[in-house]
Amino acid sequence: MKKTVWMLLLTSAVAQASQTNIHRGTKLCDFAPKNTRQIPIAKNLVDSTGITESDFTKAIDTVIAIYSPIVKAHGANLVINRLWADATVNSDTSVEGTDWIVNAYGGLARFQNMTYDAYVAVLCHELGHHLGGFPHYPGNDAWASNEGEADYFATMKGFRTVFVNDDNTTVVSALAVPQIVKDQCSVQHK
Repeated sequence: MKKTVWMLLLTSAVAQASQTNIHRGTKLCDFAPKNTRQIPIAKNLVDSTGITESDFTKAIDTVIAIYSPIVKAHGANLVINRLWADATVNSDTSVEGTDWIVNAYGGLARFQNMTYDAYVAVLCHELGHHLGGFPHYPGNDAWASNEGEADYFATMKGFRTVFVNDDNTTVVSALAVPQIVKDQCSVQHK
């Protein structure tokens, strides 16, 4: 599994560039045109891109196992809809009663540069709308953290929580990391 900052940034860019509809159809992002991109299930392996359905399922299972108890501690239930057949290149989240619902679309999982790690980051971004804290989107029932806060949660809290027990030293040692990144990390993290 490659855990790269580049894929996290790409994931955030895809999520932000997409039209985000959170909470009962309320449009929250007006800075980008509506995302109408569709990536259907490939008819053959040559046309396949992104992650497999197996990795899609594994990413969702992993996030559910870790975050269901955390969501439960907030008095809610985590529901992740596995929409592999849906070609939508996006993800979204909503609240229905005590259910925190994340729609995980297969189209985004099939995005050409998508990796398992990046898809976990997408799921963490959606959870960040629920768990990220202030600032929230305005409104009478302003429950959703804004996009920046959801991104912060995904990269600084969510993703780290999912992969905290992995052998990250071995994973990173196998990556081609530019020297400037190594130097800057050494300054920040003794």
